[in-house]
Amino acid sequence: MKVKTGDAIRKITLQARKLLMEEVSEQLEGIYGLLPDGELQHVREYPVLATIDEAAATRERLEKFMESQKEAGVNP
Repeated sequence: MKVKTGDAIRKITLQARKLLMEEVSEQLEGIYGLLPDGELQHVREYPVLATIDEAAATRERLEKFMESQKEAGVNP
């Protein structure tokens, strides 16, 4: 593979990763209330959690995961 081709692939890969990370972060905060610092906002501020069972179940899994991380001494 030519160096130019490899560099182009690397650049596109890094751009795609950045976009995916931004999208995931926006969804975690906007849908589930998980802030970038690892804190969870109160459920009442996120009406989707009361109307969509799958969203509520995911929020519960996030709560358990974040609690286990805190117990293990892992920072977000």
